[in-house]
Amino acid sequence: MKSGEPAAGFREATLDPRLVGLGVALPVLALTAGVFTPAAALLGLAAPVAAMAWAVARGNVAALAVAAIGAGALAFTLPGALPGYTAGALAGILYARIRLGGGGAWSAVAWSSVPFALWTVGLAATGFDPFPVQAGNVLDSIWSESGQGLSPERMAELRASSEAALEIARRTWVASEIVWFAAVLVIAAGVVRRSVRGAYWPAPGRFARFDVPDLFVGLFIAGLAAMLLAPPDSPVGLAGWNLVLGAGMLFAVRGIAIQAYWMDLGRVRRPVRIAYFAASALLFLPVFILVTAGLGLFDAWFDFRRQRGEGKGANPFSVFHQSSGDDQRGTE
Repeated sequence: MKSGEPAAGFREATLDPRLVGLGVALPVLALTAGVFTPAAALLGLAAPVAAMAWAVARGNVAALAVAAIGAGALAFTLPGALPGYTAGALAGILYARIRLGGGGAWSAVAWSSVPFALWTVGLAATGFDPFPVQAGNVLDSIWSESGQGLSPERMAELRASSEAALEIARRTWVASEIVWFAAVLVIAAGVVRRSVRGAYWPAPGRFARFDVPDLFVGLFIAGLAAMLLAPPDSPVGLAGWNLVLGAGMLFAVRGIAIQAYWMDLGRVRRPVRIAYFAASALLFLPVFILVTAGLGLFDAWFDFRRQRGEGKGANPFSVFHQSSGDDQRGTE
């Protein structure tokens, strides 16, 4: 298949004028990123969207040219953001190529996140810490200003919990960044699919059928063992923290999908679903996330949605059976 040529079953795509405008806006956002923080945040989404759209409609060379213009502008305004920007643009092109070649939506997201993941892990290996030492002092000043009228015991509890949260964030920022980048790719793919004329790739399947390869069960267990056996701030300990958080986030998403599936079976109306998830997030967030992640984890064994055929996936560590994440029914 030639570069830029749609796969069999795909129609020729033409670029929507709105995305042409986005391609022009890419260097504009890059030029203002150094002095206007929202522009830098928008650039994180605009880079994969523009690269993905141009790769679909005009091929890889055009996509690289559009991304290069933005990179040239960013080199003058915010050079420290160039690696992340480059990873985002490459991810957009890679996603388009995988999808045009007939690859599945979730596997495309996973493979397209690899450039960003490699850069993030490499950055962590250099000792980079996104949370400066002054962050603790900032938290202390916030509690001092907002905690007037609270008892000393309550203030001590709040300070301790905020310090613990900051320490966890410092240990798990790599996994958090990678998962966030994957979420941005999902959003970018949705934007491009609706903005480029022509149904050039199938829509992802129902969210209620979202699944995770059972490989992540092993990663979760390995990460948990590293957390328990190695010092928290050692390389092995930090790897364990990030494996647990990354796999746990994916299991939480699968747990939410399982709940959505049960709501489909019960014909629960959309307003009730929205109210349920909103109330769970606002009122029971820590417990809700833990229970939901546990539901997603144990789905590897119990197959709550009956997505696997008989004899498939009974043991997520088996190399002889298809795992729940390998069954693509309902995801395409």
